[in-house]
Parts: sequence; C-alpha cells; structure tokens
Amino acid sequence: MRSFIIGAVVALATAAAVLYYFGHIKIEVSSKPAKPTAVSRTPLEVSGIVVDRDRKDGKPLVLVADEEAGRYFSCSDSDAPAVASNKAPLVKYFEIGDCLEYKIKNASAATDFESIEMIRANEYLILSESLRALVAAHGKTNSNKATLFSEGTLKAQYYNAYSEVGGHGLEGVVVRNDANLGHQIVGLWEGGYPEHKRMVEELSGEDCPPPLTKVVKPDANGKDITSYYCRNVGLDATALDPVLIVTNKPIVLIGDETVGIERGDGEDENAREAPIILPVPAINGPVATLNNRFNQRFRATDLVWNRSTTDQSDYIILASTAPDRAKYKVFDDKGKKVVEDDEQKTERTDFVYTCLFEVSAKGETGRSLLIKDISDGDNSNGKVPTGQTNIKNLAAANWEGLAWYGDNQLVIVNDNGGDIKWEPALTALVVSGPDDWSKGKSCDNL
Repeated sequence: MRSFIIGAVVALATAAAVLYYFGHIKIEVSSKPAKPTAVSRTPLEVSGIVVDRDRKDGKPLVLVADEEAGRYFSCSDSDAPAVASNKAPLVKYFEIGDCLEYKIKNASAATDFESIEMIRANEYLILSESLRALVAAHGKTNSNKATLFSEGTLKAQYYNAYSEVGGHGLEGVVVRNDANLGHQIVGLWEGGYPEHKRMVEELSGEDCPPPLTKVVKPDANGKDITSYYCRNVGLDATALDPVLIVTNKPIVLIGDETVGIERGDGEDENAREAPIILPVPAINGPVATLNNRFNQRFRATDLVWNRSTTDQSDYIILASTAPDRAKYKVFDDKGKKVVEDDEQKTERTDFVYTCLFEVSAKGETGRSLLIKDISDGDNSNGKVPTGQTNIKNLAAANWEGLAWYGDNQLVIVNDNGGDIKWEPALTALVVSGPDDWSKGKSCDNL
C-alpha cells in the first residue's frame, strides 16, 4: 500500500512538472450557444417565412419547408422591390435567391415544418405539423447573449385533436410576448377538403351512390355528348373550416420544458378554438363538366398578427381554395364507365383563389384582398420568374408562408413544389397591408 501511495505521488509530481514545462492548461465549460454551420442550398416546398433583419449572415428571409426536416434557411431579398408602400401596387413579386441551410441541433426527427415565428432576433419557434409541436431554433447569436431555450427542444405540443386529417393539419403559428415573460400562442389548423388518398377507405369512402348527374357537353366537333357522373360520399367530400387555437393565458416558454396546448373541460385546458367561416366561391359554369366539376373551398395556410391602425381584427390569414378530392366516376349514356377519376383533371383546379383575410380572435372575418393579376407594368421588375411564361400563373401557385415585411407590407412565399407551370421558382410577393386593400378586389363575393 505504501509503495502504491509513493507511486501515485511520483506520478502527480511528474504531471505537474510536465504542465509547468509546457505552460498552463486552462479548461473552460462554455455556455455559449453553438454557432450553426451553413450550406448554400435552395429549400424545396417552402411553407413558412419570417423576416429577421438582425441576422449576422445578412439574409433576412428565414424560411422553413415541409420537405426539409430539422433545418431552416436564411435567404437574400436583394431582388425585392424597393418602393414606398403608399405608392406601391397592391402586389409585386421577386425571386428569392442565395439561401443558406442551417441544421437545427437535436432536431433531425422534426419533420413537416409548416410555419416559423421569431421570438426575438435570431431565436425562432418552428411549427412541425407531424409532431404537432413548436421546435426551438437559434440563429447566429451574439456570443455574450443568453438564449431563452436550448436548440432542438419541443417548446409546446398541441393536443392530438389537432393531428392531420386527410393531409390537412396545423399550418400556422404566431407568438406574442407578454410583459411578464409569458407568451400568447395562436395556432392555425388549416381546414379545407381532406384528401382521399390520405385517409383509410372507411373514412374516404368507395361507394358512388345514385342519383347520377347528367352532363351534356360538346366534343371537339361541336357534337353534344351526354354523360353521367357520381362521386363518393366520404369525408373527403366535406369541407372543414379553418380553426384558430388561442391560448387562454400567457405561457412561459423560457427553459426547456414542453408545454401542452389543449382544449376541453379538464383542468389541463389552456386553449380555446375559434372556427373561421370563410366565403364560399360561386361555381362558374356547369357544375358537372370535367373541366369545372369541383366545389372550391378555402384552406388556411399561415397567419400573422394584424398591425393595421384602422381595424381591430386580431390576425391576418393567408388562404387558398382547393377542390374536394373525392372519387368521381363518369359514365356514358349507355351506363358504361368512362372515367374513374382520382387524378385525371383536364385543367388545373387547385388554388383557383388566393386571398388575405382579416380575422378576429372569435373567427370573424373583416377586410380581404384577392391575390391576382400579378403582371402589368412595373410589377414584374423587368424579370420573369425562372421557367415562367405567364406571370398570372403565379396567382394559381400554392402560396403557403406569410410574414410582415415592412410597416404596411406583407410578404408571402410559394411552395416551389417543382411543377414549373404552376409552382414557379422560389418566389415571394410583396403585398400592401390591409389599409390599402380597398384599392383591390375583395374576396367576399368570388
């Protein structure tokens, strides 16, 4: 034992001598947030946007995409139209370029990002539709600045009633700071028609019950052709209202605990629902023709707080119409089935109308603006989006993300899903705020 102690003392003395010889070694445990590493890349299927002009990388458009798990992107707005809002057209577009990808620490399993909200400069909460949760993310922060929460943590999770139904689920979130370090959180469940292929058959239905609807339309030679059609009566034939999910009291988000957001009668209830009743577009032309047989209904894709000084509505929502995805069967006049239609459309019927609506916390709508006619004059900035031959097709793209861009300017972004004809290169629209919407067309009577 004595020899062991002597050996240990000798070993310590030797180590001390080595340290003295080579200099002092100082070990520190840093509480600084890890600096994100960036890769230059354009995101695919963008779904959310926020503007952060304090970013260290100088790229203020912060984007998330539902095909980009566990990461966000910061992008340049150097091509954005530089015009005063009171002189601007209602809508101008620009291509987003020069994006950097940032992977979120400990969040590789966070998928289907749909919306992003900035809590303060360089600190974000990102809505994952599949997790029904808000995921924390950091930008390049000042090295001496303490962060509110660790990157990659789930800060809030929604009750399972807000899961996806037929591919439709949570699409937007806004968070507002409270004076006592709490936050009010408002989520947006999108509504619209559930999608036939994203439900089990018992919900989507396979029957095509009578009565059949008679359709008479001319063929290429002008001869009238009679056919009959029916559709299944599953859940995908029922349009669901978008829903606001509003927390009843401020929620403290500081720290790394997960807060549940639930509605119900129990003691855990901390949120309430407000269905949003949006207008129903009229059906143009014969309801039963293959070219125009779908009823259009709005689905809501994102929201922001309303900054208007002339209206008391709480939020602005972005919404687009889409058709029901129910199965249709078409028969000739002898009862022979000619089309069983899941995908076969002779023209694009998705996203016929894209609108901005003012909405109160009770779900009541106020002023609205139809996003259309994006061509004309200097709206194009002299450029045409990549692969785009008709600028007006931008109005029929799938616009998913909404954020404030300036004092009276909003920015919306399309999901650039790869279909160049309808979903062009990563493109944004700068839209005048609600106080200027009277200059455009309302969505009240489409």
